[in-house]
Amino acid sequence: MISPSVLSVLATRGIGELRVLSDIPEIVVAVFRILTHLGSPYTLFAMISILYLFGRRGLLVRRRAAFILAIEIAAIAITVGLKHLFALPRPPVSYRSGFGFPSGHAIGTTVFWGAAALLTERWQWWRRVALAGGVIIIVAASRVIIGVHYVVDVFAGIAVGVALLALIIMTVGSGLEMGGNMSALVRPTHTDVTAMFGVAAILTISSIMIAPNEIAVLLGTGMAATGATIWHKYGRTFGAIRVPITLRAVIIGGICITIGFTALITTVIMSTTVYVAQFETMINPISIASYAIATGSLAAVIILASPSITARII
Repeated sequence: MISPSVLSVLATRGIGELRVLSDIPEIVVAVFRILTHLGSPYTLFAMISILYLFGRRGLLVRRRAAFILAIEIAAIAITVGLKHLFALPRPPVSYRSGFGFPSGHAIGTTVFWGAAALLTERWQWWRRVALAGGVIIIVAASRVIIGVHYVVDVFAGIAVGVALLALIIMTVGSGLEMGGNMSALVRPTHTDVTAMFGVAAILTISSIMIAPNEIAVLLGTGMAATGATIWHKYGRTFGAIRVPITLRAVIIGGICITIGFTALITTVIMSTTVYVAQFETMINPISIASYAIATGSLAAVIILASPSITARII
């Protein structure tokens, strides 16, 4: 449990940013409402899925894309667990509901763009890190500017993301390897990817104990557990498949990814307060939890098998 004195301090964590926000032109706020989607879970998972589908040497091989997918699932579990553990509200001007500390967008953005900078092999490594840092700053700033987080929330989110990324790389991955100015700084093995999915599964299950009604961790549990199984058995096969970047491949692969995302998004939408009564009736006697975990498993199968499905059809 968090100390009541700590919670009391964090509950009044604003540093005057709300007064500054009132003077920002609406056009600027509108721009940052768009930029904030660079850290949206949907955007991040879409980009990971595309990088995984067309994984190739010289940018991001499929094994490393799968590693990022597993890390991002773990990040969601950490985010949900911390939000419910602290249970601190968003700023009073926020149009979003739910808890505000720490910022989930800041955590997810730091983990995704940070991992991408370490794992890719395009440009010098310091340029990749600088680009990732720039995107992280933009997303973090956007969360404050559009009024859904305090400054403290996004700083905490970035700190959590950096700590999570460092811990994972040093314990689950192979650690930092300075193999050259243009090379990847982290090179996870097949076993590392399987282990990362396993860690993500443990974290999502732990978060369920803290927030049993959060659909995101239920979906994540299904994705992580199934991801570990599928990758352990078929990861080397999937990694060896070459999917050409052609219009036909983009269409077929896009359909696969869309099906997986539709299942996930539909479950999220139908689990909201508006639909929950109808949702429970529709899937009765299966509980929402079981349905969400099964949906996450299905999405993991479709996304991880998308290179094989696409290569067979084209």
